[in-house]
Amino acid sequence: MKKLLLVFATICVAFSCFAQDDEAIPIEKIWGVNVNPDNTVTFRFRDRNADYVVVKGDMGKYPMTKGEDNVWTVTTPHSLNGGFYEYFFIVDDVMMPDPSNYYSTQSSGIVYSNFIVPGEKGDLYSVQDVPHGTLSHVWYHSDKLGMDRMLNIYTPAGYEDGHKKLPVLYLLHGSSQFDNAWIQSGRMVQIMDNLIAQGKAEPMIVVMPNGNRQLQAAPGFDTFNLTYQAQTRKYLTKTNNGEWEAAFPEIVKYIDKHYRTIAKKKGRAITGLSMGGAMSTIISANYPDMFDYVGCFSCFPMGRGETADNLYEKIKYQLTKKTPKWYYHTCGPADELYPQVQKFWKDVEDMGIEFEHEEKGVGHDWFTWRMDLTDFVQKIFKD
Repeated sequence: MKKLLLVFATICVAFSCFAQDDEAIPIEKIWGVNVNPDNTVTFRFRDRNADYVVVKGDMGKYPMTKGEDNVWTVTTPHSLNGGFYEYFFIVDDVMMPDPSNYYSTQSSGIVYSNFIVPGEKGDLYSVQDVPHGTLSHVWYHSDKLGMDRMLNIYTPAGYEDGHKKLPVLYLLHGSSQFDNAWIQSGRMVQIMDNLIAQGKAEPMIVVMPNGNRQLQAAPGFDTFNLTYQAQTRKYLTKTNNGEWEAAFPEIVKYIDKHYRTIAKKKGRAITGLSMGGAMSTIISANYPDMFDYVGCFSCFPMGRGETADNLYEKIKYQLTKKTPKWYYHTCGPADELYPQVQKFWKDVEDMGIEFEHEEKGVGHDWFTWRMDLTDFVQKIFKD
């Protein structure tokens, strides 16, 4: 009995300590990010031993100041536009997500914390009170690649109870990203739900495959990496070797078999960012009867293998003989790939081929690609 009382007393003391800690450090003092009424944003990070702390993200890079309570703080010097923002802390040269913010995304090997500033794009990228689509993780077998692979598939609201055949958008991720990139950082589900509800985009199925040749799926979803080792670039050595691009019709065949699709060229679109845009260009050129809408965000064709051979001649044949309804490339002047993209545009036009391309966007970043996707889906499958 005495032992039980001693244990109970110990537990009470422990809870008392926790309660005292909570009272001594109010949650608003250590919560990492707060959007203020004027749309400035305040960041906080508690570390008594750090020599310096910096916050860096879509909103800029700001050094933080340490207070007497060991909480580092900074407020952006200007209001932020409505939108979805990703950020991380740099603590004595160590990059880390915000430990007090459980909203996080992963892109290009970096784990970001994130927040939304309401209004404008922020509302489009947020979950609204509208009918919601369904996101599924589906496995298919690739005979050409010799492995099971995952597809992330969005079906619009009402698909399960409907009978109508729908068009399909194949949406590809970038280099060092995975098949969940458009879901996490790209806010694809929220964009599609909201635009379809507003009548600005046609109801469509969106398919997001993993463009990394030797990987089955995003980290944590594959079968070969059950020990959850970090998936660094060493796992991506076969990406862009042409094998995945050559095997792409297997994905289209699977989707047409298992979903109610318009299984024709007029019912298919393909686009992507950076590497995914390059793959969209290469895949559509190799299979010119497959897609009527082709997009490329912040990219120029880069690849190896048979699918990249004689690419310019394939593109010429695609655009002059097969004439897709819309062939669209976009890149902003501040993008790191802009010089190569400009050269590609000029090389194609020098062959006497006209196609739509536009200088547009902020840089090689998700701010740009979310806007690109928003514009692209509003213009496809309209007839």
